Amino acid sequence: MKESFANVCPRDCYSTCRIRTVVEDGRIVHISGDPADPYTKGALCAKGYAYLEQQTSHERLLYPLKQLGKGSGRWERVSWESALTEIAGKLVEIKKKDGCLLPVCFDQFLGNTGLLNRVVDSFFHCIGNITYMVGSPCDSAGLDAAYFSYGACRKPHPADMVNAKLIIVWGTNPAWTAPQQMRYIFVARDNGAKVVVIDPYFTATAARADLYLQIKPGTDGFFALGMARVLIEEDLIDHEFLDKYTYGYEKFCSYLRTLEVKDMAQRSGVAEEAIRELALMYGKSKPAAIWLGIGAQHNPTGGQNYRAIDSLAALTGNIGISGGNVHYVSAEPEDLIGDLGQIVLPKSGKSKFDADSWGKDREIRTGRFSELAQLQPPIRLLWISGRNPVARDPESQRVQEVLKAIDTVVVVDTTLTASAQYADFVLPTTTFFEQEDVVVASWHYGVAYNEQAVAPPAECRSDLEIMQVLAKFLNKLEPGFTAFPINRTVPEWLDLAMKQGLYKHLGIKHYQELKGKYLSLDLPFVSWQERRFPTPSGKYEFDSERAAAYGLSPLPIPDKPDPPSSAYPLRLLSVRSYASLNSQFSYLPEQLDPQGECLLINPEVAKARSIEDGELACMYNWLGEIRLKVVTTFSVPPDVVVVNLVPLKDSADELNCLIALEDTDCGGYTKNAQGLAFKNCYVNICRVEKI
Repeated sequence: MKESFANVCPRDCYSTCRIRTVVEDGRIVHISGDPADPYTKGALCAKGYAYLEQQTSHERLLYPLKQLGKGSGRWERVSWESALTEIAGKLVEIKKKDGCLLPVCFDQFLGNTGLLNRVVDSFFHCIGNITYMVGSPCDSAGLDAAYFSYGACRKPHPADMVNAKLIIVWGTNPAWTAPQQMRYIFVARDNGAKVVVIDPYFTATAARADLYLQIKPGTDGFFALGMARVLIEEDLIDHEFLDKYTYGYEKFCSYLRTLEVKDMAQRSGVAEEAIRELALMYGKSKPAAIWLGIGAQHNPTGGQNYRAIDSLAALTGNIGISGGNVHYVSAEPEDLIGDLGQIVLPKSGKSKFDADSWGKDREIRTGRFSELAQLQPPIRLLWISGRNPVARDPESQRVQEVLKAIDTVVVVDTTLTASAQYADFVLPTTTFFEQEDVVVASWHYGVAYNEQAVAPPAECRSDLEIMQVLAKFLNKLEPGFTAFPINRTVPEWLDLAMKQGLYKHLGIKHYQELKGKYLSLDLPFVSWQERRFPTPSGKYEFDSERAAAYGLSPLPIPDKPDPPSSAYPLRLLSVRSYASLNSQFSYLPEQLDPQGECLLINPEVAKARSIEDGELACMYNWLGEIRLKVVTTFSVPPDVVVVNLVPLKDSADELNCLIALEDTDCGGYTKNAQGLAFKNCYVNICRVEKI
């Protein structure tokens, strides 16, 4: 008999798609988008449809594994009891040997955005003060930029784009990464709006634009300042908004008048005429919306670049009006979820580590494994959940070295990832089809109930079950070691999480009321309508004391980028593919993304190096080298090479073996860690001679 279940994709993605899952004889036999989903209208991306393959993939982990020597590939299957008893013993031993649990480190991110996955954080909060890897490798520089300018990071509902007369898609490729949002862009165009794309790479979205401007990577701030200079020069600014609702405009205006548009054009690589054309379009097309992507901030001056872009909306009064504003990310859904990890302790029950004796957790910024290796007391146990640092953090070789040096590394995942290759224990966890959960969308604010459609295969266990059993073994070895609630059920966990603010903003009293409903958080459809900003001045700030205190220019002035060297003249851009998400979806068939594991280069670059289409090239810099098949395309400018961000199956190394560990200018204000400048990577390439 066939049954239908309501599921929701928990990937860290724009769309958070609802899925209709058909199950027959305990197996998923069909997956489709939910046509009643108000955002997706039943459309899934390639990754969504491929979930069917995930359930039966030969890459799926089914049993706990122990590696006999990190990186050796000598695995043995062990029982859950054996694995968790040994891990529990390591934790108890660390406490006795070091007198604290600071040698325990927890590294987690958004491999799964469901509320239930936060219980892993809760577990570690319940054992005492440990070491956390903190910060965001994704959006922290842009978040800081918003906080310095607006005082908070808010955005309109994505459906408000249909009301724009002009949409600037800046550094993002929604045709690949958010295809459902393209529907709103096309509706706006049908209503007469123009669509402009600014990107170093001629993307699928650029191919659908009315105007495409190819910018040098990392120079977005100079492009924006050039536009701003034209706006004040042509008096295309909103004087009433500037007078009433902004702070530091005169100072910013005085600075802009010192600039020459031709200089900004030279720095950004965009013709002066094109900058002027877009500035005139933007100034005369109110309301005008800017969609600001994630990747463009991954540069040394990414935060200031984003502040400069944000200033365009303030200059023209495109803040707080329907069809205007800057669409970036919003911190509001996360604020409503709250910090589940801090509220897990039951009202009764004893722990050796009560709140007064925990002291302070030790924090290391995410991705900085070199810093992790220098700590005292040293890290003796690392728990990785929802992360794959070997595949995605800078300087992959260094990450591998640090993992090898740590006494015990535990990876919890559904596949044997690049990071799992350097683990002592790999624990197989469930997919979202195999556990009940609630998922909150950060882009369109929908909140969806995820049903358990099938039982976990073989010996896969949910994160909650893993942590509960580990807590049980810990207290068996040393009574009172942890107060983690061993018997709290999934419904109780989800109810506790929803009580922090989600119930109020959904108008419900229990999460199971979400079944069969399509509810969204009652956040404003248009942000900043009240024109009140939580900044020190209460206004939008061109001149930010917070930015100055952080060590930046108080005005949105980016630093000049370092030029490439003659040895490494090409800028490497790793871009999102429609068929993958970071290192996830390695089980997808290769034919789904034929350019997935290829090096995209301009024909001029190929000709200068005598490289033909389909040949193997070596891409290298001072950190390492990697070999990839070449595809020549005029979509890539001559000074840039592009690789889709996919799991590399035919290479012994990961793409990030070429990416140096470098900070962005912002991130520490909101996320306690500066962002990572993934896009500031320079390489050279050469033809691989056939033997």
